Amino acid sequence: MRTAKSRKGGDILRTIRPIGNSLGIIIDKPVLDLLGLVNGSTVDVTLAPDGKGLLLTPAAADAEPRSEEDRAAHRARVEKAIDRVMKVHAKAFKALAE
Repeated sequence: MRTAKSRKGGDILRTIRPIGNSLGIIIDKPVLDLLGLVNGSTVDVTLAPDGKGLLLTPAAADAEPRSEEDRAAHRARVEKAIDRVMKVHAKAFKALAE
């Protein structure tokens, strides 16, 4: 079941859902891969500069692969995520290019 809806500009709308006793959103695996995030990764949550949103940023310790092997694995994950995003949102990208 797909819950993401694309908006003009490529943003994705999400529905806030119950997660245990809290509320949250689901982040697609390609986005997690792109950011190098996995289950248990730490993110910084800050208020957007305009005060109308939140910014999620990988914490420094989780954001940067350390070894050359880690960097290569990260590059491969990013390329795979880009390919999947391009495939899933091909129509939107084509419309934006026109």
